[in-house]
Amino acid sequence: MVTIAQALAHATAGAALSDDALASLRFETELLLMNAAGCTRASLLTWPARELEPAVLATFEQTLKRRLEGEPLAYILGVREFWDFELVVSPAVLIPRHETELLVETALEIAAGREGVQHLLDLGTGSGAIAIALARAAERYRVIGVELSPEALLVAQENGSRLAGENLDFVQGSWLSNEVCADIA
Repeated sequence: MVTIAQALAHATAGAALSDDALASLRFETELLLMNAAGCTRASLLTWPARELEPAVLATFEQTLKRRLEGEPLAYILGVREFWDFELVVSPAVLIPRHETELLVETALEIAAGREGVQHLLDLGTGSGAIAIALARAAERYRVIGVELSPEALLVAQENGSRLAGENLDFVQGSWLSNEVCADIA
C-alpha cells in the first residue's frame, strides 16, 4: 500500500518549477489528498507513514489528474473561501475572486453611511458570494441576488440557506425582465 508521504512525493516528483511554484503545487496536492481522505492537513503532516486505502488513492490520483489538466482547484474541491465563510462552487458559477471582496467592502462602506433598511441588489449573483457577504454584515440590509442561470441559482440558494439569514433572497431571471423587477419591488 502507498503511504501519505509516498503519494505526496510521487505527485510532485519531477516538477521543474521555481521554489514558489513548487510550494504551491505541494499545498494544492495536500488539499487534494485531504479531500480524498477526508482528513485535516494536520493529519497528513502528523502521520505521513499512514497507508492510504486503495479507494482514497484512486480518488486522489483522479483529482490530481484533473488539476494537472488545468481544472480549477475550487471546482475539484467543490468549495471556495470568500470573505469570512466557505462557499459551495461548481462549474455552473464563476469562482469568487479575492478581489471581489474589495467590492463588498466598498458596498458596505456606502451602505453604512445611510439610515434605516438598505435594499441591496447583486445582479448576476452566481454562487451568491457578494449577496451573502452583504446579508451577513447587517440584518438591516435587505439583499436580493438575481441570477439568470437555473443551475447557478441552485448553487446560490444552497449557499444562502446555509450561510445567511432571512434578509437574503434569490430571484431567477433576467435583470431587466418585468417579472424580476416585480419580484424585487
